[in-house]
Amino acid sequence: TYIISDDYHLLICYKYFVTEVDNAAKMAVKKISAQRFLPFCAFVATFTIVMTILVCSTDMRTRRYHRLLNLSLESDFQNVAQEDPQLIAFIREHHLRPPPRLHSKRVNLDVEAIPEIGELFGWKKGGVFVEGGAYRHNSSSETEWLERALQWRGLLIQPDPQDFRLLLSRNRTRSHAANVCLSPTPNPKQVSFREVPKNVSDPQLTKVHCFPLYSLLLAYNTTTIDFLSLKAEKAELQVLKTLPFSRVRIKVISVLNPPDDKQYGNSLLVRLMRLLSVHGYKLNRYASINNRWVFVCSRGYSGCSALRVNQ
Repeated sequence: TYIISDDYHLLICYKYFVTEVDNAAKMAVKKISAQRFLPFCAFVATFTIVMTILVCSTDMRTRRYHRLLNLSLESDFQNVAQEDPQLIAFIREHHLRPPPRLHSKRVNLDVEAIPEIGELFGWKKGGVFVEGGAYRHNSSSETEWLERALQWRGLLIQPDPQDFRLLLSRNRTRSHAANVCLSPTPNPKQVSFREVPKNVSDPQLTKVHCFPLYSLLLAYNTTTIDFLSLKAEKAELQVLKTLPFSRVRIKVISVLNPPDDKQYGNSLLVRLMRLLSVHGYKLNRYASINNRWVFVCSRGYSGCSALRVNQ
């Protein structure tokens, strides 16, 4: 009886020991599983946070895009000030084309009056230009030589779709381009260009945005310019009137002298001289760049401004 009782107690102790070992093993397995699962939980949490931020950011950008798009389609920007941040962002995001890649194939340089324009700027390197009406009606561009020979950079503006395609074919690797027109008012507008495709008798109308010159300068992120060249279909005077000269610095302004209308040209020259002289510019009668009038800032690179010119 004694032996049986001892074996019974031994069996009970053994079962208790086995149970405790089993429980300890299960707890250890759970602990190890939890430790292994912890990095996965951290990954899921991090991924969720990142995706939430990304979705919110994308939603904000989408709302901003639609707000800008609605502004362009519904109001046509007619009541928007030329320095409005939304307008500047719209131009920068949807109308400014960056320069082509550096390895793009270059075309032959065909520029007239190279010595005159080089001498006008003292053969300065690394200048900045803005050319309105670049490659107008298959014409040459005086800024192309500045870019190629003297490493200038700048902004090329051409509203006509056909002329803009010619502009792009020139592979200007240091120039941004904009297929827009210069507004004759301080507010944006929209115009239609009559485009005549080859082998098509009926012309097509293409809508093009017109932005104030100052808005384009802000979108290009510069208000200090060495050379401003304007060929704006007889709207040069109106375009210049929209400029807040107290906020920009322009060394030289070139305006196309219309060769087909001498009477209009003489009248335009008088009005240009009257406007620009107030802002410190003088007509350089000795400079001749492809039938253009050249106005030089009398204060040099310090900038011409209606608020800073000694009368």
